[in-house]
Amino acid sequence: MPSKPIQTITIFSGSADQLAQKYMQGAWELGALLAERGLTLVFGGGKTGLMGAVADGALTRSGQVVGVINESLNTPNLAHAGLSRMEILPDLHTRKARMSALADAYIALPGGYGTFDELFEALTWAQIGLHTKPIGLLNIEGYFNPLLALVDHAIAEHFIYPEHRQLIICEEAPMPCWEKMRAYQPPENLSALGGTPVNISTLLIDLDDTVYPATSQVWQLVMKRMYIYMRDYLGIPEDEVPAMRDRLFNRYGTTLRGLQIERGIDAKAYLDYVHDVDLSAILSPDAELRAALERIELPKIIFTNACESHAHNVLGLMELESCFNGIIDVVAVQPYCKPEPEAYQIALKLAGSPDPREVLMVDDRLENLASAANLGMHTVLVSPLPQDGFRTIPRLALLPDLLGSAGSENPTCAARKLISFLIKPLILYASLIRLCYSCYSN
Repeated sequence: MPSKPIQTITIFSGSADQLAQKYMQGAWELGALLAERGLTLVFGGGKTGLMGAVADGALTRSGQVVGVINESLNTPNLAHAGLSRMEILPDLHTRKARMSALADAYIALPGGYGTFDELFEALTWAQIGLHTKPIGLLNIEGYFNPLLALVDHAIAEHFIYPEHRQLIICEEAPMPCWEKMRAYQPPENLSALGGTPVNISTLLIDLDDTVYPATSQVWQLVMKRMYIYMRDYLGIPEDEVPAMRDRLFNRYGTTLRGLQIERGIDAKAYLDYVHDVDLSAILSPDAELRAALERIELPKIIFTNACESHAHNVLGLMELESCFNGIIDVVAVQPYCKPEPEAYQIALKLAGSPDPREVLMVDDRLENLASAANLGMHTVLVSPLPQDGFRTIPRLALLPDLLGSAGSENPTCAARKLISFLIKPLILYASLIRLCYSCYSN
């Protein structure tokens, strides 16, 4: 069944002028129908072509209509001025990600390249199990018949599995399309984590730009403190700091690791300084993410290249601390850090020594996931942009949908449940050992 009841439908459609009246009328009727059913309509924010027609149809029935438009298209000639709400995004990619995030279901109207792109992205994400949302085609006057013929040809030539044809709900009129979408049940054999069933016993989840979105500017504040530290404490000329920081980061995985190797800095003093930032105006409780994490019945551990105090600060502000079984910070795996393989090996030991083949690593950096994959772990990239070779979700709250049954307790997970209770004391013990060693060394 769909992951949740349909309340919001994202519309993909053409915005070209001089379209035949049959297309304009069909789009208007769809908007009116959705509004009459109490559904919120999300679309590309334009006032021309079928975009404008579907929005106008909903607005005439007092429906809620949300436009999502990128800055370059937000002009009086293109943007619809009478919407319930308009969201303005910096670029096309974040616009598409936002439209997908808002959707409980999708309907594609006739359109061109942009509509095809949005439609097939939604289909691809459904095919690999990233969502179970219904995807409808309003096939006005048979507009999509050649496209459907191409899909059928791809199936005949074994490029698409026959059962994935069921992902497309196609009707020529709005009412039958809506009724089929309400009754939609996705194919049962979709696998979000590849072509074969997997058992996941432990989740390692990155913190920065993974738990919270990269757009929150947390990392920018931390980086500013890095620059000041390098300038004021290490005497590096201000105009040389950015390039040096980038070089250290790219070569060693973290600026800290690079400064330890090349400058011999004290890790604790550096971490305390760069993470001494007030995030209360940036981060706030995230009820959606909390509910999503609580749906996952597996041990979940933060594995971060930051320090533990920063992790507690972030999770506390977002009210997520109780969702995790422990924190493995950069100090716990020193002298290594992600993406060095040794860091993952230490992290696995601290997590109770699960089989790497039963571990899922979630991160926003490809190089960190590549190292995890090399050790046999499953991986998920958190990014608004899909990447070849990596299962991708635009935000962490979608992880339960990706996991499906793999996120539920299984025999392996049940056997590890006792171990999960030992994770926090084990990590705390490791921290105490490090503290004692640091005091003795000094």
